[in-house]
Amino acid sequence: MISSESSSTDLVRGTASQSTVESVYGAMKADIISGSRKPGELLRIDRMSRTYGVGPTPLRETLQRLTAEKLVIARGGRGFQVAPLSVEEFVDLNIARTAIETAALRLSIQYGGEDWEGRVVAAGYILQKWDAQMLDGKCDDVARWESANAEFHGALLSGCPSQWLLHSQEGFASKCDRYRRAAVVSSGAPYREEIAREHSEILDSVLKRDADRGCALLAAHYQRTVDAFQRAVQNGQIETGADA
Repeated sequence: MISSESSSTDLVRGTASQSTVESVYGAMKADIISGSRKPGELLRIDRMSRTYGVGPTPLRETLQRLTAEKLVIARGGRGFQVAPLSVEEFVDLNIARTAIETAALRLSIQYGGEDWEGRVVAAGYILQKWDAQMLDGKCDDVARWESANAEFHGALLSGCPSQWLLHSQEGFASKCDRYRRAAVVSSGAPYREEIAREHSEILDSVLKRDADRGCALLAAHYQRTVDAFQRAVQNGQIETGADA
């Protein structure tokens, strides 16, 4: 018979172990999306254990989760590597993301109340400030701009009543993040000027409750980043890791 004290101890240990996995999972996923872990980079268990300060067991669980999300590739008996970037994958991801987000945006515009409008206005104001600083060359903090951008796009969809739509959107958005970041870093002022202009136009159309225009602008906004990524790859400005 297992004592209640033993069961409690096992539960605490299991909780602590799961907390470690969540911590290293979050850190490694952020590193992959930000580009700190380069596309195609080999992820050796011994080296990653030292880098993230965890043992091999939680690290393997983390790598398996990231493999399921297609951010990491399992190489059989040769370990793991960061998934390469490819134009084809980004095009495919963008098709799915755009379909889901335009549906969610349309529902947000239909059902979102004053609280939703307030979130959109606040997030749009902050993003416009960061857009302006990036264009003026006063800010090289791409991570902070990325955060403001994510807050704005999240606010746009936050009035959507369908939790399943939002859940699906989160998965596609995180996979697109690493592509967008690569495009933003490698592209020049003209691209950033267009992105800033589109943010203002999307904000204006959404606050006017113009769902057709808002959805069309959002789709064009995402396609612009796909096009910028493709040009950067063709010009050799982005390391895709395809040959690793």
